[in-house]
Amino acid sequence: MVTVNRQGVVGVTWFDTRASEDGSAFDEYFAASVDGGVSFLPPVRVSIDSIRPHAPGNLGVNASSSVGRGSLFISFDRSFGRLESGGDYLGLTADAEGVFHPLWPDTRTGAYRLYTAAVRVTSDGPVSSPADAVVREIKGAELGILFDPVSVDESTGVITAPLRVQNLTGEPVYGPLTIRFDVDPNAGDRGKFDVLNYPEIIGARNGKTGPGAEFDLTPLIGTTGVIPSGTTTGQFMLRIKPQTPTGSIGRLTATLIATTPRQ
Repeated sequence: MVTVNRQGVVGVTWFDTRASEDGSAFDEYFAASVDGGVSFLPPVRVSIDSIRPHAPGNLGVNASSSVGRGSLFISFDRSFGRLESGGDYLGLTADAEGVFHPLWPDTRTGAYRLYTAAVRVTSDGPVSSPADAVVREIKGAELGILFDPVSVDESTGVITAPLRVQNLTGEPVYGPLTIRFDVDPNAGDRGKFDVLNYPEIIGARNGKTGPGAEFDLTPLIGTTGVIPSGTTTGQFMLRIKPQTPTGSIGRLTATLIATTPRQ
């Protein structure tokens, strides 16, 4: 897909298998030209998890019937149908501010769903935080957490919860951005429940699998290093494993640490 924003920047998206060893998976890539297509900046990978046509959710069979030319047809189709790349559900547009918005079929939840992202092309490089900015724990009402559909691996019991962090303040928020998961045992009866049913947290950078597990979300901010007011980061895949496959799951107390202008 190709489009041009109001600043004359050419944006191009395509599916690319370079991250797949055997070519069975692909990713959405984006590249931009600031000289009318004479040359292009290095391509960037837009999709976070590679797109896998044979994901479990795409293998389910659906039956349907149709009538054509006097015959009655019965069809059996899988979700990826005749087109393993997800069909022609591709798009690329640019908004009034020049931000590109690609659209592509993605399988990160286990089945094809449409995803989009905001891609900004800037020649200014990373944005520096103000000289008086401070690194602090962000209050709950300042940064929100948005979730995409949750998936469960039935064979391992691992739950994958895709989340994005949204800047709810009227000011920009700067990286680095860290999220830490804890538990509040003093939150009444629910606090005791959370402690008792706390799940295993997978893949923390500090190696912890319970309270205190930390993840670096800075790469999700993008090359600018800033989350403008009202916008969101890229998607982070939180993976947890409950104590039992069908049991209750305790709450995770999330703390976000970032850089903000001094209040």
